[in-house]
Amino acid sequence: MDQKTAEYVINQCACFHFRKASRAVTQLFDRTLAPAGLRSTQLVILVLLQSRKAISLSELSQILGLEQSSMSRIALLLKRNGWVKIQKDKQDQRARTLMLTRVGSRLIDKAAPLWQKAQSLIVKNVGAAEFDELRVRLKGVIKIGQPS
Repeated sequence: MDQKTAEYVINQCACFHFRKASRAVTQLFDRTLAPAGLRSTQLVILVLLQSRKAISLSELSQILGLEQSSMSRIALLLKRNGWVKIQKDKQDQRARTLMLTRVGSRLIDKAAPLWQKAQSLIVKNVGAAEFDELRVRLKGVIKIGQPS
């Protein structure tokens, strides 16, 4: 590949730019949530559990776009911290279901203003209308990358 083509690829590569943006946003939220002792992915999981009461590991994996093994490791960490309970599914003893604990619920309350701070910073820098449009367009990008 010649230099001109290489520069074009670097400047135009969707994967590179989405990955770099994703990393920057994740780092911002992780830094902002650090005083609560949480990472951004952990907060999203806890909030999902709060909104649904209980979710299977496999459903959480699908929602978050994670492999089952990664989701299992995260779930064990959340359990070790006392933020979730993990129980066998009543219909399928092989499946595991996560539920939020009171400690996890209190942690969400502690983290919510920190999350709002990071969220507001993103929206302010992108623009409210542009952020809404970006969110909609990203859902389309996510669909492209998912297996059929």
